[in-house]
Amino acid sequence: MARSASDLAALLYASGDLAAAEPLVREARRIRRGLYGEQNPKVASSLSDLAGLLHAKGDYVEAEMFGRQALAIQRKLLGNDDLAIAASLSNIAACVHAQRKYGDAEPLLREALAIRRDKLEPEHPLVAASISNLAAVLHALGRDDEAEPLMREALELRRKVLGENHAEVALATYNLAAFLHTQGKLDQAASLYREALAIFRRLPEEHPNTAQCLNGLARLMKTQGDDAGAEPLFREALKIRRDTLPAGHPAIADTLVSLGLTLLHLDRPAEAEPLLREAISICRQALPEGHWLIANAESALGSAIAAQGRFSEGEPLLLNAYEHMHDDKAVPEARLHEVVERIVDLYERWNRPDEAERWRGRL
Repeated sequence: MARSASDLAALLYASGDLAAAEPLVREARRIRRGLYGEQNPKVASSLSDLAGLLHAKGDYVEAEMFGRQALAIQRKLLGNDDLAIAASLSNIAACVHAQRKYGDAEPLLREALAIRRDKLEPEHPLVAASISNLAAVLHALGRDDEAEPLMREALELRRKVLGENHAEVALATYNLAAFLHTQGKLDQAASLYREALAIFRRLPEEHPNTAQCLNGLARLMKTQGDDAGAEPLFREALKIRRDTLPAGHPAIADTLVSLGLTLLHLDRPAEAEPLLREAISICRQALPEGHWLIANAESALGSAIAAQGRFSEGEPLLLNAYEHMHDDKAVPEARLHEVVERIVDLYERWNRPDEAERWRGRL
């Protein structure tokens, strides 16, 4: 029974029907736990399957919980240096990273990398994947001197082993582009974004990370003031994410917010408003209560509403978003700066110069 449920779930998962696969994976876990008890490799496998499915749905909190349960069983059965342990550590780190708990992700990724370096050949793709994942976390923690050489090492390993036209090479190229983007090296970053995008477009099937690359290039263009050029890239990214991810995935909300803000900058707030309302709905379902990304989307919506002259409706959204974000250490300084700028813009539009000036002092 458990094997049948698990096999059917795998077929549904592969076809993208995560909603139908989830109850079957949960049922397989329940049956195996009843048959074998908690400390059994089949139970750990079911827990890992459930964690992977929930991660694909964007339910990172529950995915992390089940991933950690699987890891605890594996450590008891396999010890601490098995490749299965490295895989579980990496999967948990992906859930933690998605929640922006970067400090928690680092030790998981370092342990996974140490196991893979010890057990695999130096040029193995899994070694490169671990190096790349660790670099991304170090970058998020602001330790760029440590991150950049790891990113370059991961890219060169992937090029050497996989050739130029491979999804993993495209992803490593994208990661380096995104890093250089944050360093303000815009010309180098734009070139690498386009290189990565060209590889993604040459792949035989639509790759989900194509949307990530489009988002990165579009954001760079926005940084350069080219909102008109960024809009079609965000729209393409949104279509890919709607086509390749389950409805309600937080990555869809991320692109909705980016597109909504682009339309705001193009003075099209009425078009931005429904996109931002959809983003908020997704964020509230997919993220923990009080997460700063929910407040950030609400701030963007408040700005869209205010830009249409509905000042008293937009004001509480903007002010509440600031209250939720200004003491949260996970909020990037640039995002908080944008929230304050939106509040200043509200009061300037509303002809309340004293309030605008008071908020301008927080920039």
